[in-house]
Amino acid sequence: MRVGRLGWRRYGEDVKIDPRGRPYYWIGATPRKGDIEQRTDLSSVAEKYISLTPLHLDLTDHGSLNLLEDVAGVVGEVETP
Repeated sequence: MRVGRLGWRRYGEDVKIDPRGRPYYWIGATPRKGDIEQRTDLSSVAEKYISLTPLHLDLTDHGSLNLLEDVAGVVGEVETP
């Protein structure tokens, strides 16, 4: 088992056609491109390890919170990481 950061990999953009004639993308249908960065989840899996990658998702634009409060005329407690 290994702990590592999230790796980024570009997969081929292979467009398929479904039975009704509609196009769709099949992610991973074509070989991966590019080198694998070390100490990532991708390198761990490539070397036959179980990968543990802690994830966090916050899409808030923290820099705009105060501006929006001013424009909207509302006050809220803003915490920035």
